[in-house]
Formats: sequence, structure tokens, C-alpha cells
Amino acid sequence: MNIDFTAVAYNFVKGTVKVGGSVAARRVVILNRRTLQYVSSCFSKTDGSFEFKNLPLQGFHDYYVVIAFDDSKVYNADTMDFVKQASTTGGH
Repeated sequence: MNIDFTAVAYNFVKGTVKVGGSVAARRVVILNRRTLQYVSSCFSKTDGSFEFKNLPLQGFHDYYVVIAFDDSKVYNADTMDFVKQASTTGGH
């Protein structure tokens, strides 16, 4: 199982969940990496796509962790670590 990110932008993260190389509907959770505090969750669509909109503003040193779960118990969860929103100014 893996997560492919198609966009990470200001207040916005979206991507695709794939299981065994094929897109799949799965539970996806996003956490604040520093505190492990729950931020949001959703189920990816049958085409594997998911998106989180209107996310809280991140501090300069804050990152997200995105986890996709396979509730069928066939695959382990997949994690995308150190996910960062893009700068509002396009700077570094």
C-alpha cells in the first residue's frame, strides 16, 4: 500500500492511495507530527483520491504525518512523513 501526493499547498493536502499498485478507497488520517494531535480524517474515493482542505496554519517547524490504513488487514498502513504546506508567499 502506498500514498502518492499530487499537491501540498497552503491549507491543502491531496493525494492518491494505492493498494497492490491499484487505486483504492481507504481511511486516511492527518496528524500534527510534533504533537501527534489529530487534525482530520477522510476516506479516499474509489479512484484512490483524497484531499484535506482548510487545514490549520502550520508553524515554521511544524509538519504533518499522513497515514492510510488498510482495514482489510492485508497490508500494513502506509505513512507519508514530514508533509509541509507550501508557503503563502512562495518563499523558503
